Amino acid sequence: MATASQLATPPEDNPSNGDGNDGNDETREKLQNIRVKFLRLAHRLGQSPQNVVVAQVLYRLGLAEQLRGGRSASRAGAFSFDRANAIAEEQEAVSGQEEELDFACTVLLLGKTGVGKSATINSIFDEPRTSTNAFHPSTKKVQEIVGHVHGIKVLLCTITCI
Repeated sequence: MATASQLATPPEDNPSNGDGNDGNDETREKLQNIRVKFLRLAHRLGQSPQNVVVAQVLYRLGLAEQLRGGRSASRAGAFSFDRANAIAEEQEAVSGQEEELDFACTVLLLGKTGVGKSATINSIFDEPRTSTNAFHPSTKKVQEIVGHVHGIKVLLCTITCI
């Protein structure tokens, strides 16, 4: 089975796939920034780069880098998983989890009355955001609750189904 760093770093291309122009450098830099942001997000959610899903996303970012301009042999080390991981760890150490990442997550909660939609919202934010009542339904209409969890903007929409 492949390790996370093997999955995260796609095999080397031959030098003919990328011509080394500024457009390719800009694309590689953007993809590296996405890689760093994703690693920071994974860290805040308690996942390591060795997690299978995290490694697969990083691998696909590497494939996107190859498709958008390739990587020449001389540039292979410039934008790598190891470098992105080091940058992400450094940024997280400096800023901690107080800094808001430029990332948002929208979740739609659907369910019948009394199944725990409001309780789920309260547990996600780790504080009471909606009222709950064991004997009467508390969600009677569509609700939107916005907040931050570990510096990640979260929008939760609840809808009661019949």
